[in-house]
Amino acid sequence: MIDIHTHFGQFYNNYYDPEQVIGNLIKLGVTQIGLMPTLTKNGDNVFESHQVMLKIIEKYDKQIIPILWVHPKTKKNDIYAMLNQLPYKILKVHGYFHDWHKYPKSIQSLINIARQKQLSIMFHTGGRKESYAFSYKAICKNNLDITFILAHSRPVAGTINILKNCPNAYCDTAFTPISDIKKNIESGFEDKILFGTDFPVMSAFDSGIDNERWYLNNISTLKNELGESVFSKITIKNFQTVLNNI
Repeated sequence: MIDIHTHFGQFYNNYYDPEQVIGNLIKLGVTQIGLMPTLTKNGDNVFESHQVMLKIIEKYDKQIIPILWVHPKTKKNDIYAMLNQLPYKILKVHGYFHDWHKYPKSIQSLINIARQKQLSIMFHTGGRKESYAFSYKAICKNNLDITFILAHSRPVAGTINILKNCPNAYCDTAFTPISDIKKNIESGFEDKILFGTDFPVMSAFDSGIDNERWYLNNISTLKNELGESVFSKITIKNFQTVLNNI
């Protein structure tokens, strides 16, 4: 089972230790972990997080799918330097939190880097119109040689539109309501859905949540609502195509 969307680091009042996050996910049955730090608003922990990731990869190697969360003000040369030190597979863009719509040149620069380094790009979707899924349609459609992952699938109508028009686009299930996951499937895109959870930041929103129990309940709900065959697709089979492209 692969989880393409997990975090370590400081998130609001909670600190999520990377060793504990990875250990818990392995215990929960995850064989490959799409892991990224939690970035601050001004992105001043990009390099610090990169140093942590270097140590993680040294220890866990292929169990980790390393994701580089980039700030729009991160310099191109610094991005290249980090990519040369560590085999990141995905670049993360959080349009809502980091106002990427104000930096079109930074977006284009990141696309150029992804193309040159053969990386995928993960877009956070939702929060406001500038970061709704549909706002990324032109980017996905004009860069068919790059794989794009629409994290959270928000709003689902825009996500479906992109999946229909862009063969290089996928979506993940992190914090996605089961009703929206079903809409993606009913629209014919069960091959384009990737399992992701945002683990373990759910406890930052509700201190009463037990993260491991939440995770197991999430898996159980997906199996019961979608069936074992579709669950196998979104947690294993669909990644065979995506990971060959990144």
